[in-house]
Amino acid sequence: MDAIQTFWTIPGQPAEQTHGGWLDPRFHLMSWALSASLLHDHFGSVTLHTDLAGKTVLVDLLELPYSRINITQEGLGDIYPKNWWVMRKMYSYSCADGPFVHVDGDAFLWNGLSDHLRQKPLIAQNSQNGFQCYQIAAEQLKEAGIPMPYFLNEGLEQYNAVNMGVIGGTDWLFFKNFFYEIKDYYEAHLSQRTFAAGTTGFLNTMIEECFFQHYAQHHEKKVDTWISAPLTQGYETIANSMDNRHGFTHMIGTNKKDIYFCKQVEFQLKRRYPAVFRRVVAMIERFPNNSRKLFNFPQIDPFTESNVAISRIEPDLQVTIENCNAIHDTFKNNNAGLSSIIHFEISKYRSFLKLLNNTRNLDRHQQERLSLIDELLKSPVSERLDDLICFKEHIPLTRFTYPSKNVPYHLATIYDFAFEYRHIAHRLLDNLAIFILVSADQPISLASLIRLLGAKKGMQIDEQVNAQLQQRTDLKIKELIFLGLLDYLPVTKALTAEHEKAVSF
Repeated sequence: MDAIQTFWTIPGQPAEQTHGGWLDPRFHLMSWALSASLLHDHFGSVTLHTDLAGKTVLVDLLELPYSRINITQEGLGDIYPKNWWVMRKMYSYSCADGPFVHVDGDAFLWNGLSDHLRQKPLIAQNSQNGFQCYQIAAEQLKEAGIPMPYFLNEGLEQYNAVNMGVIGGTDWLFFKNFFYEIKDYYEAHLSQRTFAAGTTGFLNTMIEECFFQHYAQHHEKKVDTWISAPLTQGYETIANSMDNRHGFTHMIGTNKKDIYFCKQVEFQLKRRYPAVFRRVVAMIERFPNNSRKLFNFPQIDPFTESNVAISRIEPDLQVTIENCNAIHDTFKNNNAGLSSIIHFEISKYRSFLKLLNNTRNLDRHQQERLSLIDELLKSPVSERLDDLICFKEHIPLTRFTYPSKNVPYHLATIYDFAFEYRHIAHRLLDNLAIFILVSADQPISLASLIRLLGAKKGMQIDEQVNAQLQQRTDLKIKELIFLGLLDYLPVTKALTAEHEKAVSF
């Protein structure tokens, strides 16, 4: 079975501006480098479908380990404009001449593809039935007077679909037939239609994921999925590259714009393929990105939530850095909810500005934490139960209560100052993270922490439950170390420190 990837550049844009919608191009390139390198390790043969500019980026400059380079995407931008990107991706499926698996550039197969799935006629990442985006897309087609294809009934209450971050199978002829069906549908109903800017996103998703599943059902073809368990629309569990429960990571949707997940991609590429990482860095430094200012703090708008709230009250009013204090005072008495949001975002903005004065120390702490996580990933948690953790805040931890909410939220700061970028954001901490931080106010062993967690949940701790608690707790500890909220001390070092202390007395 051959592994396939599709990469193209946007016509009229610099080579770095590629299909994907990333936070910034360097994470886009690091993601492709990591994904391709993993596929090469597991499949040996990896085929790239791209255009000439894409070949220059991935093959000539980054030297990624593709076995075959097919320039099938050259000129397709003239046939399928960038807002109909799905047609270019599905065209690659139709180019296969044997069993294949197509893997998106933001999907990472840590353990390869199981032998069980390699023998299936049709495979996909997971089912995602009933998602709201398909219903929205169906309404868009209906409002435009465009019929559904013959294999999909009009007016369904729920549309079935599969996520195609990983897609393929042994029935490669099915993909050819599916593409030509969609090609005819596109040319008949979509190619000459003008949709409002930004409205084709859900339509692309419906064509790729929903039409495929219903086309398979119409022809009585079963699509086997990698993940059988239902997933939420946020997909955060499979965007976390430190969480290997599914054997792969996929930076779906807005997760690829989340600094927390993007920094993990950079970390994984650097620790697994250091030579490839250095080539990516060299390319980033060689081709500076003109759009860098769009993502830099403080150039970005810090009052996103404030402006969403105020638009419902004063549609023509805009909260800015210059007028935020005045607007906050104006609404302090007659709209406590809005003033609370503005106050929070003012405080957040000021705390972020302070961080920019301490980038050298923060970078040093970050590198220390990443080195520690690298060590922790080399041994199972069952061998580290006597190691100690302790709450130690290297970055701001903010407590905030949103209007109309009774429960406070705890937000950790995520930052990235590499390559002249200044990305700063907040990450919401869940209940397990808060429990660990409170429990680790004084140094505590992993074994003691896990017992506390089991007692808190009132669980009967048998061998299987204990193993699950260990894995879940260890993953969350790594995440908190990654954020800079925990210190970790292996037991051997702890004992040495105690011994030296005793000797000194």
